[in-house]
Amino acid sequence: MEKLLRNISNLEFKRILEKRLQNNSNTDDYEKFFKNNLEPDLELYLNELLNKISNSVKWIKFSTPILKYYFNQIYKNIFNSKIIADYRIFLEHLMFSLSTKMFNIYFRTLVLELNIAKESFELKEKNTSDYFNFMSESDLKSLYFLYPELVRLLDLCVFNFVRYACEIIENTEKELINIENVFGKLKKLKEIGFGGGDSHNGSRTVVKLIFENKNIMYKPRKLSAELAYYKFLDWLNDQDVPNAFSLKASKVYFSKNCGWMEYIENVPCGTKNDIHKFYTRMGQILCVIYTLCANDFHFENLIAEGNQPVLIDLETILGNSLDYNMESQEFENKSEIKALKLFKESVLSTCILPLKIINFKNKKSIDIGGLSFSKPQEFPFSFPIIEDIETDKVKIVKKFVKSGIYSNNPIINKKVVSSKKYINDVKFGFELMYNWINKNKKIYEKSIMKIFSNCVYRSVLKPTNFYFQMLTISHHPDLLQNSTDRLVFLHRTALVHDTNILVQNKISFEEIKQLFNGDIPYFTSKPNSHFVTTPDKKKIKYHKNTAFKSIKDKINNMSKEDLEYQLFFIDSSFQLSSENIFKSIVEKLNIKKGEAI
Repeated sequence: MEKLLRNISNLEFKRILEKRLQNNSNTDDYEKFFKNNLEPDLELYLNELLNKISNSVKWIKFSTPILKYYFNQIYKNIFNSKIIADYRIFLEHLMFSLSTKMFNIYFRTLVLELNIAKESFELKEKNTSDYFNFMSESDLKSLYFLYPELVRLLDLCVFNFVRYACEIIENTEKELINIENVFGKLKKLKEIGFGGGDSHNGSRTVVKLIFENKNIMYKPRKLSAELAYYKFLDWLNDQDVPNAFSLKASKVYFSKNCGWMEYIENVPCGTKNDIHKFYTRMGQILCVIYTLCANDFHFENLIAEGNQPVLIDLETILGNSLDYNMESQEFENKSEIKALKLFKESVLSTCILPLKIINFKNKKSIDIGGLSFSKPQEFPFSFPIIEDIETDKVKIVKKFVKSGIYSNNPIINKKVVSSKKYINDVKFGFELMYNWINKNKKIYEKSIMKIFSNCVYRSVLKPTNFYFQMLTISHHPDLLQNSTDRLVFLHRTALVHDTNILVQNKISFEEIKQLFNGDIPYFTSKPNSHFVTTPDKKKIKYHKNTAFKSIKDKINNMSKEDLEYQLFFIDSSFQLSSENIFKSIVEKLNIKKGEAI
């Protein structure tokens, strides 16, 4: 731990201990929340709102002082907006989303405090769930004093949420004419649908704007990648690829720091022929994003709109060849080294094909591939769940929960169609697109370089699930009484790499900084750059190859032999585990080596 703190954050253990002792709650940090800063009518209105929400979000009184502190700001912005249909209904939805977000941060701490209170006081079963609702102001202050890091996180949560909500309304109102030129006439805005993805850069997430007549998506970044993909498919559709179907991308419009995107509906197919068209198109798209070195196109990033598969999150549409240190791994022969490279840079890396995430502690797994989730699956990682919340036996248990059905697979006659039955269609679409690109390498590469030249893409340096677990665990009450405790814990993020590698330590420092403020770490890059950029514009030289260099290499290496391997990977992904696919590739390479000899 001492080495970790020193190498990542230049902190000595002695300094950490001193800082921890000094890091007691300052009354100024939370006293501001208990000063009445609202006009009587506005305070009455807020109390009515929270009273309604409290039927769904428990223990809301705990967060009320912080909500009250920021309510005037959000109320004024919504009340003065010209695009909102009914500000009261709008505010109710907004406060519900915010309260739910806060609850997910504080519920474990309050379960602990409730059980402590149960030991100290006589609590009747019927009023246990109301314990926090009847707390006095002095009791609330005591809890705020005891958990200063929790209060800091809740304060940051509300501050960022209110700022982002106002930002969405202001930007949409300002750009409304341009937005309507792309998406058609919009009526009044009824609601902002939060909860559509991970939060980055000050708790900003993808949201759904629900207007009276249609929905569109709002994204807190320039949609240069989405626009480039739209233009590239438009160009590709004009090339008359033999036997290929036209491909669809979402319409987009963006301004300086944000963008709006077409909302894609999961529309059923009319005939069985539509299913064949869908999976043939899926094979074509798989080939295109394979050449772009794309990644992270899992089940949430694909929508089946009738016979059209539509990718909806294009921030990882470009990628770099993975930089793995072959010398640091033990291999029996050169075939294993080549097999690893083939495996890592194959169509499997797109995440479109079946892809199992395994929890090695319990051997449970889940298939997150873009073509998966035709049936509900159980997540392999447990989630903290509240049980018996209405009684004095309230507790938190870890449970394995089941997923729902997602919108990534086609539907016919109200039934979701599994991709397993249509592997040959995927392979057919992939092969016809592959053969055309292979014959037209120069014009294909030139088009990519031209259309994607000004694109900004996301570099995913660690799995999002890893970040999410670190963030969730950091909300444990043991880590919320002192910010130093939580900061030290988050340094465990760096345990997955060698802390003697300077660039990895720089990345870990930035990851910890973002996690500390409640965000999933986020890094971007440009097609001709070796650098990744943090949300606060800090640049770190990280990639061995630029994205364009990786794409050029991928296209130049296209051949009959490579096509054979990719078709093998498509087939194998539906039948074998990753470990067995790797073994099969090693065997194939050893056979080829023997034949050559």
